[in-house]
Amino acid sequence: MPVDIPEAEYLKAELKTPTFSEAERNAITQFQSIWENTHKTLVRPLPALAYIQLAPAWQQLRSAAEDCLRVFMLRGKLSDVEEA
Repeated sequence: MPVDIPEAEYLKAELKTPTFSEAERNAITQFQSIWENTHKTLVRPLPALAYIQLAPAWQQLRSAAEDCLRVFMLRGKLSDVEEA
């Protein structure tokens, strides 16, 4: 990944259409951005998982994952056999 491009934007460039719709590309880019923020805000060393799951950043990540999944479920699972 080029150093001067944020990871979420690089990821979006890698997710090509027609394999991924524009809505799917936007959803995964938004999730990646929240994932990066969560990674930066969690304390180190990580506490027990039960405590991590109570953190506001974790709650936001979980919500973003649900939103992203909803976007991807509009189309459903991609074929394991066919390549676009």
